[in-house]
Amino acid sequence: KEGLFYVLRQQNRTAEANTLLASLPASVRAAVTPRPVATSDPVRNEAKQALAAGNPQRAVSILQQGMQRFPSDPWLRLDLARIYEQQGNSAQAAGVMQPAYRNGASSNEVYAAALFASETGSWAQANSLLSRIPARSQNADMRTLAQRASFNQQMDVAKQYLAQGNSAAAANTLKVLAANPPSSPS
Repeated sequence: KEGLFYVLRQQNRTAEANTLLASLPASVRAAVTPRPVATSDPVRNEAKQALAAGNPQRAVSILQQGMQRFPSDPWLRLDLARIYEQQGNSAQAAGVMQPAYRNGASSNEVYAAALFASETGSWAQANSLLSRIPARSQNADMRTLAQRASFNQQMDVAKQYLAQGNSAAAANTLKVLAANPPSSPS
């Protein structure tokens, strides 16, 4: 009967699957009933509400508690790092994102760190991080960020050339960028 339940559910015959489920022993029902997956979204939303209410300290506290509950969630880390950065505490913000730099970090952890690097103007770091995500694992947002990071990193190079008085090198760098600009450079 348990197998039949899965077949009915897979065929979207929900009413029949639920009727069959009700006839199964409680122990079997408990085993086959899908459990909701806990996510950090409620924590993040609560922190956003605290920020919107002008209470960044509460938002920090909520996110820190969330990180204890969901230690591998990169989005909690990113939200907390953003608050620290807004408060002018760049060192603490960087420390929060540090786990995403380790070898073996998930694609989402690396992407969150690259987002943070881009938001702080660290284009070379964003590029370096994004290069660690295999192309087959990149989604459209990751590819867009990679294009922006590459573009802005080259803009930084052009600015350095200008600061050094090398206008020819700056012009060449800018010509290459002008040939293939990203849709959203900043």
